Amino acid sequence: MLNQKLFVGSHAPYWQNGSSISGKSYHIMLAALPAVVFGIYQYGVPAVGVLAFSMSFAMIWELIMNILMKRP
Repeated sequence: MLNQKLFVGSHAPYWQNGSSISGKSYHIMLAALPAVVFGIYQYGVPAVGVLAFSMSFAMIWELIMNILMKRP
């Protein structure tokens, strides 16, 4: 019983290429751009309203969470 090997848990070894969070966010926005452009082309002005509404609420929630977590 005492000589049994114990399971050692650890985090997965993630690959890193040295990019920053802002760089990754830039790539995500760049990847979403074709869908945004096509949505505006397909649905017109209402799509711009939906995009503005969703982005503003995302920014508001991020501000609220930063205040609650006491982060700058």
